[in-house]
Amino acid sequence: MSFPISCLLASAFAGHAPNRDLLVSADWLAQHQGDRHLVLLHVAREQADYDKGHIPGARFVSARSLWVTTGPGVELPPVAQIDSLFESLGISDDSRIIFYGEAWTAPRAFLALDFIGLGDRSAMLNGGLSAWTASGRQLSTDPPAQVLTGSIAPKVNPDIVADADWIKSHLDDPKVALVDARTPAEYAGTTEIERLPRYGHIPGARNLPWLETFTMPWAADSGRATPLIDTDRLAAQLAEAGVTEGKQVLTYCTVGLRASHLYFIARYLGYRPKIYDGSMRDWAPRTALPVVGPAPKPVESAPPERRFNASVDWLHHNFEHAVVLHVDRNRQSYDSSHIETAQFVPMSAFVVERDGLSTELPTVAHLDSLLESLGIGDDGKKIVLYGDVLATARLFFTLDYLGLADRVLMLDGGFKLWRDGGHPVTAMATAAPARANLTVTPRPETVVDAAWITAHAKDRSAIPIDARKAEEYAGSVPEDGVPRPGHIPGAANLDWSRLFAEGRLKSDSELEALFRSAGAAPDRTTIAYCRVGTRASALYYAAKVIGFPVVLYDGSMMDWSRRSELPVATGAAPARP
Repeated sequence: MSFPISCLLASAFAGHAPNRDLLVSADWLAQHQGDRHLVLLHVAREQADYDKGHIPGARFVSARSLWVTTGPGVELPPVAQIDSLFESLGISDDSRIIFYGEAWTAPRAFLALDFIGLGDRSAMLNGGLSAWTASGRQLSTDPPAQVLTGSIAPKVNPDIVADADWIKSHLDDPKVALVDARTPAEYAGTTEIERLPRYGHIPGARNLPWLETFTMPWAADSGRATPLIDTDRLAAQLAEAGVTEGKQVLTYCTVGLRASHLYFIARYLGYRPKIYDGSMRDWAPRTALPVVGPAPKPVESAPPERRFNASVDWLHHNFEHAVVLHVDRNRQSYDSSHIETAQFVPMSAFVVERDGLSTELPTVAHLDSLLESLGIGDDGKKIVLYGDVLATARLFFTLDYLGLADRVLMLDGGFKLWRDGGHPVTAMATAAPARANLTVTPRPETVVDAAWITAHAKDRSAIPIDARKAEEYAGSVPEDGVPRPGHIPGAANLDWSRLFAEGRLKSDSELEALFRSAGAAPDRTTIAYCRVGTRASALYYAAKVIGFPVVLYDGSMMDWSRRSELPVATGAAPARP
């Protein structure tokens, strides 16, 4: 039911006047930049955000320093840690603190300041960096000036943080207004983007999507702060969410970030709110606590029957049992958006140039160290790969070489299917995990060289299969690093791209038909090769999926064609029965 805005405003402002000191404009900041006690904070997850342009005089605050992850979501750090952080930024008890930054994370600065008693001496720059530049003012790339350490005597407000037990004891309390900051779909439980065991909302909570408090919600959704809607409309939104005079406001979301923004809004409008910092990441797993939403789906506890593949549903329910790697040649796609918790692995990390060949296996020690740095150890966790098709196939081959293939799962459908299914994605880089201890058992027999191929040239137990395009196989087009275009005599041609349809590996029966048409068989070893060994990795992976024996010629045609004693054939591939 909706009410006339005049009624909502009358209810919202009864006994509550907005605390306008908590919000300042770009004009106000420009007039007060030189104030002796003013401290300006630029809040962001990455230092690069600050370095590329900030308001002159601003001091960088890593958003990650404003929470700890020892709990279910993002939690306030201990008082001593908050105190030390803000003192290192030059903040004292008499400071006037102005903050701006990412829409997602900047409100955590206010929450932390309010927790130690400095909330009323703080204010958010309305519209953030965009408001500053929109008014024609310049940004700076200068490093921060030396800051003198401040002095804070914390006046801790522990009551501003509530836990599940407090909420449970107040579920039927008419004087408590629970406000859910998530999207309507998350509130209703119709999306699984949060990766929770149960979806929906806390009983009695009303929904106020945090983005609706901004004049440009689409920008805030990507992290760019824009001005808030006017005070009257903010008050009406809170009133429609059940916040009226005399009620205790409590905000929550998934992990506490969006709830921090609504916490600030409630404080700005004159309330003394609480925040459930654990939010639904804490509430949903507690099966004794009620949730309003759809019944939980059955958990897919084991990977699908298809070898070396995992469905998005399996990964969704098994994050705790997997290390997820986003594999690509560059990190542009990762920085744009990636699976939550995924770590980025560039292809350059697991190939080296050797003897003029650009894509060779590094040493076992190098690979072992790389995997340990990614948190891959002897705990048996699955290693889930997604990203660029060829880069992931190359890493699959590398992991098989190390004897780890039984732990490797390629994400079926990759990032697109994951995102389109409403599963959690983020642009926030994953923090480096604790280094693990890993024992590998290399399998050198997975890699062959020119001498091995020559020795088996007349042996029908092995067949070279070329993963390149037909014209490259035929030698009708030049290739970089291949002095004699063409193919290994007796090799068949199976363009690697034929193994996939719309970014997904074809069915086992389709793959088997393709391999058999190229002369491969379950009792005949496929020698996968291409130009340098990258596209051959796709053949290698597909052969492993269908159970065909396979090895990889890592030097491929770059190595073969420069050996003058070895023959090179040209022309189209012969038709096979």
